Amino acid sequence: MDWEQDFKQAKVHIQWDPERSIRGTKLNERTIQVGISRQLIETYNKEWIHQITDYTPLVKKINKLRKEGKIKEAKRLLPKEKLYPIADKIKNRINCA
Repeated sequence: MDWEQDFKQAKVHIQWDPERSIRGTKLNERTIQVGISRQLIETYNKEWIHQITDYTPLVKKINKLRKEGKIKEAKRLLPKEKLYPIADKIKNRINCA
């Protein structure tokens, strides 16, 4: 497989980034980061976005609590994470166990 050619032609790119604790330390879990090519940006902007939510005030509040050492209170404000099921074929392709 010519991965460089595949990479250049790909419409979607992924990479795995380490998760971080509320204090900023690296965790053993990794999170997938997805990037789309220029080919998909227009479709993404016009068709796939249904809502944009500004979390800036919430993030500022969480950060303030974190800086004050009120970690439990800060954690309670974190948005709930959602796991998205993916097909086995895709799991294999992106090395997702």
